Amino acid sequence: MSEKIVIGKRTREIVKGYSPELTDLGLIAAGKTRAYAPYEIVRERLRGGHLIATVGGEGEFLIDGIWQPSREGSVFVGPPGAAEWFRPVRGKAWEFCWVHTYPDFFAAHDSSAARLFDADITLFRHAVEGFLHSAYSDDDGKTSGPWVDLIRFYTLRFMGSVTSDRRLEKVWAAVAGEPGKPWSIDDLSRLAGMNREQLRVRSRQETGRSPAQHVAHIRLQRAIQILQTCDYTQDVVAELVGYESAFAFSNAMLKATGNRPSFYRRTE
Repeated sequence: MSEKIVIGKRTREIVKGYSPELTDLGLIAAGKTRAYAPYEIVRERLRGGHLIATVGGEGEFLIDGIWQPSREGSVFVGPPGAAEWFRPVRGKAWEFCWVHTYPDFFAAHDSSAARLFDADITLFRHAVEGFLHSAYSDDDGKTSGPWVDLIRFYTLRFMGSVTSDRRLEKVWAAVAGEPGKPWSIDDLSRLAGMNREQLRVRSRQETGRSPAQHVAHIRLQRAIQILQTCDYTQDVVAELVGYESAFAFSNAMLKATGNRPSFYRRTE
C-alpha cells in the first residue's frame, strides 16, 4: 500500500484546523466533505487518529482486505498506526463529517486496528457543523467552544474511551430532533426504558449533567445554530427550542453561555 491523496474537481470540503480551541483538547482539525469519484485517500500508517462519520450517500473502506460499505450512520475509527483506504462508491456522492486527532488523544485506546461500525451520529454531526459555521462566521469562532466540547466527547465515545449507553443515545437524538417538545423526566425515562433514578445516574455518568440539564444544553446548542443560520425573531427561536417566552430563553442562554441570544445572531 502506497500513500495516495486524490480529491477531484467535484469534491467539496470545509475544514478548520490548528485553532486553539481544537488543539487545547487534543484535536488537530474537523471538517465536512462531499466527495465524488475519483476522490480516494490511502495512508499506510496514520500519524494521529482519524474519525469519519457518514451523514449521507455511500462510501467504502478497505478493512482487513475487504471493501466495506459506509452509509448514513456508519463510523470509521482509525487509531494512530493504523492503515486507511477509503473512497466514495463510484457513481454516488458521499458526505461525511470527520475529525483528526493528535496521537496522545488515543492514549487510552489500546487497539491499533481500524474499525467500522454503526452508531447514532446525530449530535456529532450537529457539533461538527455548528463548529464549522462558527469558525467561518463573523464572530470569528467566538461561539465555537461548546461545539468543540461536543466534538471531543463524541470522538471519545466512538473510540470506546467513553462508555456509551445506546439507550441514552436514543433519548438525546430524540430531543435533538424535537427540541421544542416539552420533554419531561417521565418522557425521557420511558424512551430510555429506565426508571427515573437510573436515568439520572446514567446521564450524570455520560454527560456530567442531569437529564433536564442535558435537555437544556441540547436546546441551547440548537438555538445557537438557528440564530447563526436563520433570520427568525427571538420569540420564534424560543418556541422552536422549547421555551415559553423570549425572556425565559434569553435568561437561559445568558446563564449557560454568558451571552444573550443576540450575541449569536448572524450578521450580513
